[in-house]
Amino acid sequence: MLIKCHKNANKGYKAGLKGAGVAKVEVIDGTPTVTQRFGDNGYWWSVESNPCYGDVAAYHDVDSNYIYAWGCPPTSNKYVYMIRVNAADAYDLSKYQYWHGRAQGWSSTRLTTFNAETAVMRGVGQGQVIYSNFYNCYVFVHLGGRKHFEASEFRLTNTRWQRCGYPHGTLP
Repeated sequence: MLIKCHKNANKGYKAGLKGAGVAKVEVIDGTPTVTQRFGDNGYWWSVESNPCYGDVAAYHDVDSNYIYAWGCPPTSNKYVYMIRVNAADAYDLSKYQYWHGRAQGWSSTRLTTFNAETAVMRGVGQGQVIYSNFYNCYVFVHLGGRKHFEASEFRLTNTRWQRCGYPHGTLP
């Protein structure tokens, strides 16, 4: 499975992006090949009204079997928003859950309010999520605002997204 942003020729913020979506990828003759795109236009989430999920990061948590994806909203790249889906349901848009902030948690209702309350991070670039057995939490390694690498730690649970308690970018 691939979560990806699709491009067009528009200018301005998110120049060239049309939407984010899911595609089925199969290995054919030793080469990973997109064999099916989902959505009427090859994507599910138009960047005009949705975060570009998968643009910041995507992660398959083998312990919970959820796939998580993070993306910036249609209005700016200041904050980052998150979705998740059980891996077995990845090709069914109705099974996706959207993070609506600490007060509301996960919901199958598409996120339409983009602010600090519904965001999970801010001021981060593209990166990769790993699980650290040493720190007993997830680590998001990403490009920082000054074009250097930073690390942010967090826990993913069924009801919350939370920091592990280390100050931003200062794992012990």
